[in-house]
Amino acid sequence: MIKKSILLLLLLTSCSIQTNTNLNNNKNKEDSSKTQDIKKDAIKPFIDDTYTFRGNINAKNVVIEFVDFKCGFCAKSKPIVDKLFDKYPNQIKLVYKHYPFINDVSYELAYLFEKIALTDKNKAIEFNNYVFENQDNIKTIENVKEIENKFLSKPVSEKELENIKARIKKDKEEADLFGISGTPMFIINDKNTIKGFLPEKEFLDTFNSFLS
Repeated sequence: MIKKSILLLLLLTSCSIQTNTNLNNNKNKEDSSKTQDIKKDAIKPFIDDTYTFRGNINAKNVVIEFVDFKCGFCAKSKPIVDKLFDKYPNQIKLVYKHYPFINDVSYELAYLFEKIALTDKNKAIEFNNYVFENQDNIKTIENVKEIENKFLSKPVSEKELENIKARIKKDKEEADLFGISGTPMFIINDKNTIKGFLPEKEFLDTFNSFLS
């Protein structure tokens, strides 16, 4: 009963991560959990000026959002996140990062977001909005290719494509270090986290408690 209750809680609050790893891999994760906690306290999330962001570039409060574009809870969180910019104008910088795990379409959407961002970061944000608004209609790799024709204005070099793959891999490793259990996950001001979907009032109250 306890295991069923934990699983239900994860499903109700986030797109929980499911893998096909065996029991040994699960044991390794358990053994490394304490190390991850130590590392989390010792490190800060990596951000440079190549990351796509929304808000004030000089804002005192920096928020990193990890999403999977096929996660229903990420789509459900988006209008709540949008309200942060009404509630805290000029006080927030929201940085976009990826944790695609649901299926191949998830990865291809993250990959496409970064390809678009190379030439036009504002258009990448438009793509982000479009995907979450039309999530139910984006089911196949062919659907992603159709969207690419709509948003990508010029080709991307092989070297740039390799850099994008490395970035997504790095995003996932960083999220793992902060103990991600599903999407969405937010890191606020380097160390405070909100994991999974929260109702609007609870999210905004929790977020407010982490602000500088």
